[in-house]
Amino acid sequence: MFIRKCRIKIYIEPQWLKYQIIYLVNTQKPKQNETTVNYPYQNFNDVEQLILELKTRIPKQSVFELYLNENDVQTKQLKLPPLKLGLGELALYVEASIYKLFELTTTNVCYDFIYSANKPYLSVTICKRDYVNEWLDLFKKHNLKLHLIGGVINEEIINFLPWRQEKQKKQKFSLLVTMVCVMGIACCIMGYLWHQTQLKLSHYTLLNAKQQHSEKQLTQQLATFIPKLSVSQQQIYHLLTLLSEQLPPVIWLESFHYQPQQVMISGYSFRHIEIINFNQTLLRHDNILTSQIYDITRQENNLSFKMEITFNEE
Repeated sequence: MFIRKCRIKIYIEPQWLKYQIIYLVNTQKPKQNETTVNYPYQNFNDVEQLILELKTRIPKQSVFELYLNENDVQTKQLKLPPLKLGLGELALYVEASIYKLFELTTTNVCYDFIYSANKPYLSVTICKRDYVNEWLDLFKKHNLKLHLIGGVINEEIINFLPWRQEKQKKQKFSLLVTMVCVMGIACCIMGYLWHQTQLKLSHYTLLNAKQQHSEKQLTQQLATFIPKLSVSQQQIYHLLTLLSEQLPPVIWLESFHYQPQQVMISGYSFRHIEIINFNQTLLRHDNILTSQIYDITRQENNLSFKMEITFNEE
């Protein structure tokens, strides 16, 4: 990050350069801001000597501001169009009006404008591009940071450097970075949700496979039961057979408690409606007297339930 340590303000007069060094941050050795100094010059060679002298006295992280003489610039007022324009559109409007105001093309001049929301016009100021480029080349030659080249018009600062374009580029870059960050975060969230969904799907698939395996084992065990069964064993056999036939694949049982003419079961399901349908299916069977759902509660991603079933002795 570029940290300005001092600011050098240079006021350009026909035969004099007035400059002032303003320290913005503390240096290793405390320094006081210098008063305005007058420096006589005749040509750009003299100006370059001053720049070299200043370069040896100031920190590297310093910026220059050039305030041009009023004879080097021209200012005119430009009436605002009836339509309300944004700042970007105003810049295009000013650029298109340069020739109309000054009879010069934008390739020959540098320009800036001052906009005030409570005034029906813009203050447009121009300077010859060759003159501005001379100063730019001088500071570029000595690798110095030029922050402003312009002046003060009606207590407003004008700057012939392309600061508006730079500001617009920074805004576009910030918007692009924000969009990339948002898209990155969205992709991470989608990836995380997809991963969680895959884990849940694998979990439920495994539970379903275990249930099917348990049903298969139960069917095989029931098929090999001893024919001579007690009354209670017959009731359990018939009830287990009934449950295995009527139990949908989205419901799996956890416990089975038998009492004469009554059974308490508990289990899990994905949806509430499947538990209700399972209960209604049991009630339609001739051997079932009553079937009542005691409790349905949510546990993480499943619903747990308890049912009490009473049946006749046959």
